[in-house]
Amino acid sequence: MTTIRERIAAAQRTDRAQVEDAVLPRAATVAAVVVALLAVGATGAAPLGEVALSIPLVIAGNVLSHRRRHADNRWIKAAIAVVVLLVLARFFTDVGQSQTIDDTRLPLASLFLGVQTLHAFDLPRTRDLTFTVSASMALIALASAAARSPLFPLLVGLWLLLAGVSLWLLRLGANRRRGGEVLAPDHLVAPGVGLRSIGRTRPSSIVAVVAVTLVVFLALPRSEVGQTVALPFEQFRQGIPAPGGVTNPGLPVNDPGTSSDPNANFDATAYFGLADTVDIRTVGQLGDQLVLRVRSSRPRLLRGMVFDTYEDNRWTRTAAVPELRTGLPVRLDAEPGPRTDLTQIVEVVTPTPNLVFAAAAPLDLYHAGQSAQQWADGTVTVATTQEEGTIYSVISSVPVAPEDAMRSAFGPVPDEIAATWLQVPELSDRTLALSAELVDPTRSNYENAESVMAWLADNVAYSLDLSDHPPDQDAIDTLLFERRLGWCEPISSSMVMLLRAGGVPARWATGFMPGDFNVLSGYWEVRAHHAHAWVEVWIPEHGWISFDPTGAVPNADGPATASVSIPLLALFDQLGGWLQSLSPVGWLVLAGVFAVLAGSGVQLRRRLVAASPLDHLPIPWEPWETPTDLADRLARDHGADRASLEVLVRTHHAHQLGAEPPDADEVRAAHAAVRRSLGPRGNAEELGRAGAHR
Repeated sequence: MTTIRERIAAAQRTDRAQVEDAVLPRAATVAAVVVALLAVGATGAAPLGEVALSIPLVIAGNVLSHRRRHADNRWIKAAIAVVVLLVLARFFTDVGQSQTIDDTRLPLASLFLGVQTLHAFDLPRTRDLTFTVSASMALIALASAAARSPLFPLLVGLWLLLAGVSLWLLRLGANRRRGGEVLAPDHLVAPGVGLRSIGRTRPSSIVAVVAVTLVVFLALPRSEVGQTVALPFEQFRQGIPAPGGVTNPGLPVNDPGTSSDPNANFDATAYFGLADTVDIRTVGQLGDQLVLRVRSSRPRLLRGMVFDTYEDNRWTRTAAVPELRTGLPVRLDAEPGPRTDLTQIVEVVTPTPNLVFAAAAPLDLYHAGQSAQQWADGTVTVATTQEEGTIYSVISSVPVAPEDAMRSAFGPVPDEIAATWLQVPELSDRTLALSAELVDPTRSNYENAESVMAWLADNVAYSLDLSDHPPDQDAIDTLLFERRLGWCEPISSSMVMLLRAGGVPARWATGFMPGDFNVLSGYWEVRAHHAHAWVEVWIPEHGWISFDPTGAVPNADGPATASVSIPLLALFDQLGGWLQSLSPVGWLVLAGVFAVLAGSGVQLRRRLVAASPLDHLPIPWEPWETPTDLADRLARDHGADRASLEVLVRTHHAHQLGAEPPDADEVRAAHAAVRRSLGPRGNAEELGRAGAHR
């Protein structure tokens, strides 16, 4: 009777028939795991230090596992068990200290890294390596949840390729051992599982399935509406303090309007509309620099600031400094009317002012600073400028009332609204006359806003051309009656003044357009040129409703481009832009990388799927035949040269088992001798018979 100790020892002994002796499948497995580790490190899904430590440990563990694949590794298994318990203890401790769902992300990533690293030190068998490749899929999934780069799918594609090659090689080895073929080239295998059947396994089939699946997925239109549930945030880096106002790190301290040249006093790459004073005659030179990444289920204008006072071509704010609100989340005041919650997760890529960018109107703010100020004009600020890497979440209360309901909304303007949002500077007589023409007191505020927008759409065009813009004239009067050309700041300012002059409360808002939806990462990418200005109109029983007159006017500089909704086309578009940005040195490096990959692929194919010389004989194999069976039949029934057949069988085994093949000249001579001995008559007869069987 066997004792318990003997049973445990027997269970821990590695069955030699299951041991993976080949180096190539193990190397492919390690490569797939390393790519998965690089993915979680590159996307920030796991601590970078732990990823950097895991990669060399995984490689070292696989080397040790290969060298000790036939040894008794009980002490290694015991050590792994102890360390796994420590890893689990750390995981549960970290999770127990988490305050939000997002806080569990890093502990979970650390757990995955620990398990993958420890498992690398005990991988003697094929099934162990198969499990490792399968487990690396969890790392890829973890990285995908945090991925924001449009090039991340290329990393996933590389992992799919390596994982597919690894699994194919591992299955090939397992099939070979199950068929009894280990080293002896003449060893007879079980019927139906000979080397010929095993040799038919090709990586191209796995790659083809993966490729077709990816193409189908990428070619199908992807919905830009998703549900955002998690509310992550990260500790903001200490930026420029902003006591009692708005601080824009891209603008100088002095007033941007103090010079006769409105373009002289600010950084042309920063949006000047995010400051306490804004000159609407000024046009910045904003480019494609990525500013924000936003995860949101619906696109909305991202409001940053609201202005109340317009004088001498400049907007200013007069709201008093509000009290500091604290908490997690910071609770903000809601707007009236039918509304629904919209969650937005905002990642700061380029340092921005101390503003909270979100759809109007913010309701709850999840920010690492756990404090914010909500101004009476709707602006929300935090203590310092938002530095690169800051992540915060905002739940906004967005209006959902039907347009007909807002068109029919009438009511008196409250005194506190009229005192601030009906201020009108000295306007030209023709501007006042146009306001009286477009704004009818018998219509609702919503209808009057539509009336002004319709007139602007018919009479004004969008253009950034400043060639004939008179700098000393009133920008609104010039836009409406002289040039009929302008950009978002004077166009939206004109709408505010036309409405206010007619008794409709309106205010000027600045921030960003929703940006471009990246169908590969699922984020709205907000760039510098998406900086924007628009109008908010007070509607009775509904609060402040956004109107974008610039979006209604035609583009005098050329047609606008629509965003792509098919992932495959978006991938080509983004890759094309990336390739266009490469320098000559970058092109040389890229060409070198492709040359190396192409050469490696050719060599790998030659090594793995090189056609057997037996495949090119004029008489085909039967499905149940092994190479030895085929050689016996050809020699017995057709008089083929037996010695030459032995050379071809040894060559076939060398291709399949990685052994040293016979000399190439010897193989060619043997192949020619067999073909001569078979002759064309036997070829036609056998082909006909094989076709009838099939």
